[in-house]
Amino acid sequence: MLRLPRTAQSRSACTFVKLLERVLPHARHGGFEGRVLKAGSNVDPALLPEPCLLLECAPTGGRGHNARWTWILWKLDRSRLTWREVARSDAEGDTWTIALRPIALYELNGGRPEPAVDVPAIARRVTDLLDRELAAVEPSIRAEVLSALEPEFAGRWAEWVG
Repeated sequence: MLRLPRTAQSRSACTFVKLLERVLPHARHGGFEGRVLKAGSNVDPALLPEPCLLLECAPTGGRGHNARWTWILWKLDRSRLTWREVARSDAEGDTWTIALRPIALYELNGGRPEPAVDVPAIARRVTDLLDRELAAVEPSIRAEVLSALEPEFAGRWAEWVG
């Protein structure tokens, strides 16, 4: 068994690690996707992905709106079965995502630059989802749903593309 990192000193501290599955390269907030695990718990290393990257959230003081957090990226060194700290950020608010995102992308991509975004594949997944959702409803309802989506798409276009 392998113990997951736990930086927080207090046993009552609200802390967690996230086993990163992917990082959204262009997310404005968050975008670190994966499974949340209990910091300090034991896991079977054979069940961990390769590469294995964790994001730890550890409190560093304060309470409520005065709370301060440290965000730490950990990478599993499989040859030693130890965790190696890759990067950390004590930034306020969600600005830690700006600091850690490119590093996490690099590490999850096996130490290579971020791969190109496959725009046609993304568009295909969105339209496939739309087709699945609309297949079960009557044509008049499909038209109503598509009409309701038009301002949603226009709003996103205006916000994201400008």
